[in-house]
Amino acid sequence: YFSSPPYNRISILEMSIDPGLPGPYGDDPCLALLTEIVKLAAELRSRHRDMLYDPHDLYNRRRFISDPSITRGTGDPGSYEGHQNFYRELQKKLQERIEDFKKDCDEDNDPWGYGMEIGWDIAQEYSVTPVPEKPLPKDPNRLLEIVEGLGAFVKDGVLWVDENVAPAVLTTLELIALLLSIPLRFFTERAV
Repeated sequence: YFSSPPYNRISILEMSIDPGLPGPYGDDPCLALLTEIVKLAAELRSRHRDMLYDPHDLYNRRRFISDPSITRGTGDPGSYEGHQNFYRELQKKLQERIEDFKKDCDEDNDPWGYGMEIGWDIAQEYSVTPVPEKPLPKDPNRLLEIVEGLGAFVKDGVLWVDENVAPAVLTTLELIALLLSIPLRFFTERAV
């Protein structure tokens, strides 16, 4: 039986990082820390996706920081290595904030008490998700091999993904669907 989840995972993440909504927490430092954690996770997810997609072809055009700039003046997209380094810096900061939350807030105020469960889960995953060493290949046949290796499959022009897939894997599969120009749908159990 195939179905789409009743929600959009990205929208839920984006909704969970808006601390400006009125709530019962006031000036709670744990809420502020958790909000920072969820925002860092969203930034890491975005950067992970960008490095896999590599829209400026930096991996081939400017892989290392020491390579010459590919544009003049402002608007230089940097280097692939520079993006990897920045990802690692953000990831270290995320890991530190998670430890701060566990040390200072977790006994009395777990992340679930704030309604940011999805953001917390994504933060936990991206705190240990390695930086992409290189972008996804552009060859469709190679992409289909990666799809199968990640536990998904293509059927009738649709990329089918288990609805319980981990966020980092989902990011990779979303990009593959984009590169193959096919829709991505979720399934609850694979048809025989």
